[in-house]
Amino acid sequence: CFCAPASAATPVTPCFAVDCVNFPADAGFINVKDFGAVGNGIADDTAAINAALAASDGGVDSPFGKSRIVYLPLGTYLVTSPLYKAKPNGDFSSGMILLGQSRQGTIIKLGNSTEGYTDSAQQRAIILTTSDTSYDAQTLKGIEADQSIGEGNRGYANFVENLTIDAGSGNLGAIGIDYLANKFGAVRGVTLRAAADSGKIGIRMLRKWAGPVYLQDDLIDGFNIGVAVRQADLSVSLDKLTLNNQR
Repeated sequence: CFCAPASAATPVTPCFAVDCVNFPADAGFINVKDFGAVGNGIADDTAAINAALAASDGGVDSPFGKSRIVYLPLGTYLVTSPLYKAKPNGDFSSGMILLGQSRQGTIIKLGNSTEGYTDSAQQRAIILTTSDTSYDAQTLKGIEADQSIGEGNRGYANFVENLTIDAGSGNLGAIGIDYLANKFGAVRGVTLRAAADSGKIGIRMLRKWAGPVYLQDDLIDGFNIGVAVRQADLSVSLDKLTLNNQR
């Protein structure tokens, strides 16, 4: 398996077969580059990736809508504010399926000392997964959930897989993934890293109601806290996690 074609200007980049995801052109996935993402580590790709996530919605006003995979080819995608999935009316949506071509070669990088992330007392996510708040508003019927932060029990099919999240430097309040999923969802094959002067929490699961959910084969390097979990009665399964250099 090769993650990039060989050429005189771009040498071939080999990778393990399990780490190299390529789709047929007609597979129905959404490519962030079709929405203007550049992936050169210089251009701000935040708006393009969020536009791709919005377009991935199933088009049905229900958390069971058929969301499409949002695919990030090889590259370094610079971001300056949270990546999240929203409906046209601004409500949060579930079904964020974010998949990189290569764990080592697909990198979502927070710019160094990015506004909104530098204060350790003000936590802010690089990737934020949410419940479908438009649906929750009809069904929760008084159950306490803060919809302004995407809480709820309709966070179905939120997946982040096969990529690296880099919190950069100087971002003391950065959360790698502020993760919420219900019933089915996973963070698999993801590397999260932060410099010594950056990173509050690698994977944060403190909102209502995370679980059942699955973390598998993830590496967290740096951050004050590697994984923070609440609402554990709803079943958070952790499998083969590696945690290094937490402060």
